[in-house]
Amino acid sequence: MRYGLQNVINLQVSPVEGCVKIDDTVPGVEEGLNAGMWSIGLAMSGNELDLYTHHATQEQDNTPFTPAVQVLCAMEQALAELETEGV
Repeated sequence: MRYGLQNVINLQVSPVEGCVKIDDTVPGVEEGLNAGMWSIGLAMSGNELDLYTHHATQEQDNTPFTPAVQVLCAMEQALAELETEGV
């Protein structure tokens, strides 16, 4: 069991169908769906994009990589994973 459903149980939230699970991973979105929650999958977030590093270096007037290529490849991969899982 992942953290989302465990939090709902710990907080005694009822009904679980009234909860919204937002995640940037396929297993996280699946957890919400399997628990009966509204589930939102984020395609432009997460470790694959490394947005933290990009933002930090951009603040220093620099880039850690060629942004357009990295962002497009990561978005394509994230969308492909979501589509493969049927989310």
